[in-house]
Amino acid sequence: MNYALNFVSSRDLYLRNPLRRDNEELEGYLNFDTTLAYRPTKEYSLTLKVQNVFDNEYYHPGGEQADSGINRSQPAAGFRNSLIPQAKRTFLVGLKAKF
Repeated sequence: MNYALNFVSSRDLYLRNPLRRDNEELEGYLNFDTTLAYRPTKEYSLTLKVQNVFDNEYYHPGGEQADSGINRSQPAAGFRNSLIPQAKRTFLVGLKAKF
């Protein structure tokens, strides 16, 4: 079993992001991930990984030409979002075989 904590502090947005003009700052976040592995033989292993275990809602800053503003439910007026929503709780299953 493996555990991982990922902390990202609050940060400023890119200079051309319209939210920066409004003195908006991206909130920090803490994510918790875990992985469980089972190896019945030397040749086979099975893994179950859960990312964002506590289902946190968090965002990454949009690119340098972001243009959608703060309205998270409205798509960008152009091509780039000002805030990019990140994945909710995610389950991954893996099977590895060595030949």
